[in-house]
Amino acid sequence: RRGAELRLIDTFEDLILKPSQQANRIIEYLKTRNAISKFTDGSGKEIEIDSSKIKYFIPLSITFEQLGSISANLKQIIEAGFIDASNPLVPSISLGDLEIIFELLETQLQKIHYFLRRSQIEKNMDYYADELDLLAFYINNAFAIGEAEFDHIPMNLNTMFGELEYYYLAK
Repeated sequence: RRGAELRLIDTFEDLILKPSQQANRIIEYLKTRNAISKFTDGSGKEIEIDSSKIKYFIPLSITFEQLGSISANLKQIIEAGFIDASNPLVPSISLGDLEIIFELLETQLQKIHYFLRRSQIEKNMDYYADELDLLAFYINNAFAIGEAEFDHIPMNLNTMFGELEYYYLAK
């Protein structure tokens, strides 16, 4: 698989594009139904979702793969031409990073706010960081950076998690 032509594009499509499409399809389905929908998981357990009570959707793609700063800033993949800009992408987070996010953000409100602002930051801001750098940046200022979010001056956040790393490893 190494060195195969277009392998990187296939990887991005499998790990980022297809899950984004799936997340957007389920959101559209739930929005149009606006009622109780029943699904069955892989073990046969029934799951009910009452979409009439959902006011806002925050789509995420969770993967086992660690793609580093690439998955934390999907605009870079689009700008590099690996994925077509017409595809609405959702934030892609590795399972390991998701576990750390859930450990460091204690309340449900903090987690919801993080994912909401995380998706907005990805759309609005130009930055260089991986998911854990973004998490440290969020803990530092809750992504409340005013007009800097929209000024299109790239921010280098690559070392932000270093500030939390010793605390997290000690914990």
